[in-house]
Amino acid sequence: MEIIMQVNDFINGIVWGVPLLVLILATGLFYTIRLGFFQFARPGFLFRETIVKAFSKKDEGKPAAGELTSFQAAMTSVAAIVGS
Repeated sequence: MEIIMQVNDFINGIVWGVPLLVLILATGLFYTIRLGFFQFARPGFLFRETIVKAFSKKDEGKPAAGELTSFQAAMTSVAAIVGS
C-alpha cells in the first residue's frame, strides 16, 4: 500500500505541479495572442454576450434544435453533481 501512495504522490506532483501551471499559462498566452487580445479589445461584446443575455427577460421562444435553455443547462449541471 505504501508503494501505491508514493507512486500517487509522485504523479500528483507532476500533474498538479509546476508543469501544469506552465502549460495553462502558455495556453492562455497562446490564445490571447492568436485571437488578437480579444478579451481586452472587445470587453463590451463579451459583457453583452454573457452577463446581459443571462439576465435578459426577453422571451425568444423555443430554442433551436440541439440547444438548451439556461434552465435546462442549470438542471443538467445539478443532475451531474447530485448523480455523482
